[in-house]
Amino acid sequence: MKNKTINKQFSPELDCNKSFDKIKRLETALKEKEDQFLESQKIANFGFWEIDPVTQKSTWTDGVYKIVGLENKNEELNYFVLNEIIHPLDRDLFYNAKDEVLTIGENVELDIRMRKTDNSWCYVHIIAKPKKDKTGEILGLRNTVQDISDLKKC
Repeated sequence: MKNKTINKQFSPELDCNKSFDKIKRLETALKEKEDQFLESQKIANFGFWEIDPVTQKSTWTDGVYKIVGLENKNEELNYFVLNEIIHPLDRDLFYNAKDEVLTIGENVELDIRMRKTDNSWCYVHIIAKPKKDKTGEILGLRNTVQDISDLKKC
């Protein structure tokens, strides 16, 4: 029996089409995951925000904007904005938790009140986690925020 040698030739057009199809599949899957995340935020009334301790800038998802009633998603969000929406009696709790996460690197959970744009207060449960690089150095703060006002009324 003879050994047959299969001679594969490089086909740039075929390889580009395969790569393009793969990119399109990945884009579709990513869009689907994003849609699922957005729907989950609406159903469970939660959001996510990150805080950069160097610039003091924070980035919020739509869910956090919805919880506090903000509509302008282009507004610069920083500690000054946070300070205005966190209840004065809860600010120390929040900032102490933030400092603990950033110095010790452990997760912290807390419940605080946040002012909504209609000046009412909502209760939120926050799970704060450190954002770390590959070496374990703490780069920032990541927070999941859920409106628990209805639970507090019970």
